[in-house]
Amino acid sequence: MNNKINMWDYRNRLDDNSNFAPFEDSIIKYIFDSIENHIKIEKKCLEFGANDGQYLSNTRNLILNGWDSIQIETDLTSFYRLKDLYQGNNKVICLNKFVS
Repeated sequence: MNNKINMWDYRNRLDDNSNFAPFEDSIIKYIFDSIENHIKIEKKCLEFGANDGQYLSNTRNLILNGWDSIQIETDLTSFYRLKDLYQGNNKVICLNKFVS
């Protein structure tokens, strides 16, 4: 019996949100869903260049599924939108920093 999940079918089952990084967020979720079937993982993620927290985000889908996160954005205008997006979510830390 083959219990493998076809990633293309998996992508079609997820909520389609064009603000997320196309397909990349689905790959990340697929990998962690697959791993979680075998080992316990800590649900924490980090995004450098978080922008507004939605546009081309690789971690937004994880955050919406209850993950803790640190979001780092250098641009002040984008950072304020990011901070507003996660206001009241104590599982998300937003930092206006430059990482090199």
